[in-house]
This record gives sequence, C-alpha cells and structure tokens, in this order.
Amino acid sequence: MALHELIRDYVQNNQGRHFVYERLIRDLISCVSQEHNLNEEEVLKTCENFLENRKETKTCQGVVASKQNTPCTCPAIAGEDYCKRHLFMKGYHFVEHNCCQGTTKAGLVCHFRATHGNFCKRHQTVLNDTSKPVPEKRRCCGENQDGTRCVRDARAGDTLCGLHKKKANNETLKKTERMPCAF
Repeated sequence: MALHELIRDYVQNNQGRHFVYERLIRDLISCVSQEHNLNEEEVLKTCENFLENRKETKTCQGVVASKQNTPCTCPAIAGEDYCKRHLFMKGYHFVEHNCCQGTTKAGLVCHFRATHGNFCKRHQTVLNDTSKPVPEKRRCCGENQDGTRCVRDARAGDTLCGLHKKKANNETLKKTERMPCAF
C-alpha cells in the first residue's frame, strides 16, 4: 500500500476527532524513533524544523477564474506573491468597478476584466447580438434517399439546406441539353 493510502486510512479511522494529523505525526515519530533506536526528542525537533521551513513557502495570491475565483493553491515563486501561472497579476489589483457587469450562462457573476465599457469582450458581443432580431430558422423541405424529410436547417431566404440545394442544381444540369464534344 502506498504512503498516501495509509495516511488516508489513518485519517478515516480517526475521523471526527480533533487533531488527527497531529496525532498521526506524533505516532509516526514515536514509531520511527523506536524502530531505529533514535532519541524521540531529536526526531521531533527535526520534524519541527522541517515544518518551520515549509511555513516559509508562501501560497499563490492569485485566483482561479474557472473555479469561481477560488484562491490558487500552488506554491509562490521564491521572492514573489504569485506562482508561474499567476505572475502576470503582479501589480494588477482587482477593483470591483473594473470587473465585468455581465452574468454567465449559469447565472453567476462574471469575473473577467471589463474591456468594453462595463463588460468583457464576451458579454459586449452578447449585448450587441441581442439588440438585433434573431433570424427565424426553417427546416429544409428536401427528402433523403430513404424518403424521410431532411432534418437540417434551410439556408437563409431559401427552402433547402446546402446539400439539397446542390442536389437540385445537379438535377437541373442533367435536364439541360448537352452539346456533343468537338473532338
């Protein structure tokens, strides 16, 4: 069994109890020190030093837009506040009036930067498109080879889709009188 699976089992068996991870670390320290004849206090100090050094690593201050602006969990680059992915955000501060005023299809607030007035590029085009009347779609009147009606949409200003329009043009070409080849 891998180490992460063993830790997961330990946590599940001690679920609902306070300080599960602290108990796990203390149990591991005591077991390792007994197994290898080490001083338990020295092993504990080594682990404390390790955890103190880990505390110095910062997590990224950026947010993940695709996850409804949840904080990023990646470690920050040394000497920076952001990870490699969010380093572009350095010096950029989120201001509420700088965010898009539109809403997503799921009904959530859009968190992209407003580039066109109060809206991002996506919501600006949506607003422009809604002001125009939506063309009515009609179903193609052509028939398939098996005799069923075509399910495609007809072209604008026509009763046939592109496929049946091409077939109709081929039929008209077949009916025209052909000239014999000169050679």
